Amino acid sequence: MLNCEFEDIEIQNKGGNVIRFQNDLQSKFIGTLTKCQFKNITANGDNNGRGGSALYAEMKSQSSLTISNNCQFVQCINNDGNGGALYIDISFTPQSKFKIDNALIKECQAKADTSSSHPTGYGGGIFLTGSGDYDILSNGLDFHGMNISDNSADKGGFSLYAVMSKLKEWCRSGQLGEYVKGNYTDGESNKNELQGIPVSSTIFNSYSSNEIYAQQKYLEAYWGPPLNDIWHIQSGTIQLITAEDQYYCGNSDEPCGSIEYALKQISIWKGGSETSDISEKKIGINKEGFELTNPIEFNSNQSKLTIPIIYIEGINSILELNTVTFSEINLSPTDEAKGIIHININDQQINMLNC
Repeated sequence: MLNCEFEDIEIQNKGGNVIRFQNDLQSKFIGTLTKCQFKNITANGDNNGRGGSALYAEMKSQSSLTISNNCQFVQCINNDGNGGALYIDISFTPQSKFKIDNALIKECQAKADTSSSHPTGYGGGIFLTGSGDYDILSNGLDFHGMNISDNSADKGGFSLYAVMSKLKEWCRSGQLGEYVKGNYTDGESNKNELQGIPVSSTIFNSYSSNEIYAQQKYLEAYWGPPLNDIWHIQSGTIQLITAEDQYYCGNSDEPCGSIEYALKQISIWKGGSETSDISEKKIGINKEGFELTNPIEFNSNQSKLTIPIIYIEGINSILELNTVTFSEINLSPTDEAKGIIHININDQQINMLNC
């Protein structure tokens, strides 16, 4: 499709779209939208929450769809569904492909239906889901040319909401989310612009809003540093979350396995190398706990300590120190945390022995 314009369109009833691509396992299609414009389009999601007022694509059997040459989706609204402008349901086995070479998605909305038994109101610009496991080597999902601006969604993902089991792997393909984020700027753009949940579409559709909220993530968290620059650690034999010393560890749901590795990662992320001098390093202990069984020696190089070595807050926190030695410390606090060990008392349990 070349130089097509669709403007001031209101689609009545449920499940309508301006353009609808749909094929079966016995056939495939190859589609390209070039210099097409979709402006002021309003439609309603179907009974399963599938939206996409401008474009609905259900792609199977190694099909492909490319959006290029400054296609525009402006003020595309889907009521009672997911995907304000585009709803993409793609088969990953065998791999189909969806690519955005150059497209503006602006002022689009996904509105929720509070009476629906299916999740709705996700993905103001694009709602992306699929079946099977995504193969990152295929580069089958490529959003390099996505330009987003002023989109909104009632429940999540102002511009993009992705539902796929291999969400983490897609976000970490290439460098710093390059296949996912388009013109999104790390550390500056609203984190609500790009969100998703790492489950299959079947599981997603069975979840309540509260279950989705508890498990969904800002996509930047998959390729960026941990939230609030706090690297979380965790250890122990019985844990619901597996801790691992790996490049992206540090968030509370993907903790590092050791303090030493977390400290090195902070230097790498903030300074570019393990040996970089970083003025402040924040280590958080997951609620599942951390057992420090071997001594750790820090060389301060005669610098002053301006924050506590141990800081405890939150309800039902537990601190146990057994035969711990703090020595040769030059403390010069610069904020309200005044102690080497600072504890905000609020239903905490503190046990100190032979310190």
